[in-house]
Amino acid sequence: MRHLAVIICSLLLASLVHAQDAAPLLAWATAGGWSNPYITDGLVAMWDGEWNAGGGKHDPEAVVWKDLIGDCDLTVNGTTSWGDKYANIDSATFFGGTIDPVKVFTGNGFAVQTLSTKIGTSANNGIFAIGGTDNRHLWIWESFAQGSGGMAFSKFVYSTNLGSTYPVLSVDDKVLLTVSYKDGVANSFVGTDPDRSVVIASNQIVGDQPIYIGKIPGFNTYGGKIYCVRLYNRALTQSEIAHNYDVDKARFGL
Repeated sequence: MRHLAVIICSLLLASLVHAQDAAPLLAWATAGGWSNPYITDGLVAMWDGEWNAGGGKHDPEAVVWKDLIGDCDLTVNGTTSWGDKYANIDSATFFGGTIDPVKVFTGNGFAVQTLSTKIGTSANNGIFAIGGTDNRHLWIWESFAQGSGGMAFSKFVYSTNLGSTYPVLSVDDKVLLTVSYKDGVANSFVGTDPDRSVVIASNQIVGDQPIYIGKIPGFNTYGGKIYCVRLYNRALTQSEIAHNYDVDKARFGL
């Protein structure tokens, strides 16, 4: 009986720790009126336009975009205005900071999800970036596709371009982009649909790295609405991507 009691106590303790890790997401579910939280396994950072001030709080005057999972808060450079669920980033504004790559690039793969509007200008406009100009560890931007007559979303992993994505969107339409990397293969998704799969060798990353929302180094800031960015230290499966998409659809309308 004593042995059984120890096992039960251990299981209860493990459940409590897991519940504490997921507590912020579950709290948002209650406060926001929806009951389907995001995938939390491997979630190391999350910036959300609705809860930009952290702890289920929205601050329309916020100059720091709080990381709701870890400690990677990002500071505004320039001026920005907040909608009730997004950062309305003008053409001279971005959020920046630094991130410890050990938290993200663990050797188990990684994934990033960005939910933003299409803006449709004839330039390269950064949505999300980790790394500098010469070290494009993980970049997503909207770019003008010369000769194609349209816009494209380009993704870089370890300085390798996954190629351009051409979803059928009107300006101000929202799009969820996912890049998921594991075992030397980067897969991208538009919404829940598989997009591209590219073999990419991993690179060793040493020291804190710059991280941006609304900018890629050396190019333009975004100048559109960014609803949320989620960063995982493991790859996401297609079913997990679909799960998060459903949550975004309920919260933001896709």
